[in-house]
Amino acid sequence: MAGFGAIYFKELQAKLFSKKYRGKTMANRRIAGSFASIISGGVAGYVLNNFEAPLNYAYLFMVSSIFMAIGFGVFTTIEEPETDNCNFTWF
Repeated sequence: MAGFGAIYFKELQAKLFSKKYRGKTMANRRIAGSFASIISGGVAGYVLNNFEAPLNYAYLFMVSSIFMAIGFGVFTTIEEPETDNCNFTWF
């Protein structure tokens, strides 16, 4: 994650998790991402080797779209807590 998205992600992470639990959450996220990348690499290799050229990319695109939609759906269920950290009344 890079760019402006990283700033908002870290801000949301700081709001949702306590300082004590935040490090454990980040470590679990990286471990889960590592396992998911290994599994997805194997699945992608299987699909690319066992299906013909136009269909294999279409299948991979459809599966990745489904996972993106699931991730977006889960992300929208997060309720961000209210904070008074920023005071932009001088704008």
